[in-house]
Amino acid sequence: MKKILLVALLVLLPMSVYALEPMADCNLDEITAQEGVKITIAGSGDASQFGMGTEALEIRQKAVSTAWTNKENGVESGIVNKLTQTIADTIFVTGDLTIVASTDGDVSSVAIGLPEVGISKGSKKTEIYITSRDTNLGDSNFISQVTADPASGKLGTQYTDAGFTHIQAGGSVTISAIP
Repeated sequence: MKKILLVALLVLLPMSVYALEPMADCNLDEITAQEGVKITIAGSGDASQFGMGTEALEIRQKAVSTAWTNKENGVESGIVNKLTQTIADTIFVTGDLTIVASTDGDVSSVAIGLPEVGISKGSKKTEIYITSRDTNLGDSNFISQVTADPASGKLGTQYTDAGFTHIQAGGSVTISAIP
């Protein structure tokens, strides 16, 4: 039983990084392993458009443009992907993460109840360029210089539509000892 609890604690230990302030031991005096633990995940993110409520933890990421270059005999050539994304990709997390330890005969287990997760993908437009230059214009401006030049060698544009992935609450992960 102790080994199972130790494994569960080691798996969940990285989540402690997200705590806003440290907890005092006196706050945990009334919690025992027999009762289980409930961790409520909430935030100020509004995921109501996806049916997940208005108090979700919200994590945003926006894609960036990229460039690959190769310099040979004083000429630098490369490929540029200029990306335009109007709405950031967003992950919403809400609900309870529960941890319940139990023993059924000779088998001990820890059941971890999972919260609700939604992933919203924003639409993207990627313009693809092939470029060549023999003067160094500075790496910090490379993408904007290539895409501003009308004779830049634009190959085409790729469009990616938006989407949403929803993982409903109620799933669980169970870790059991093998007798």
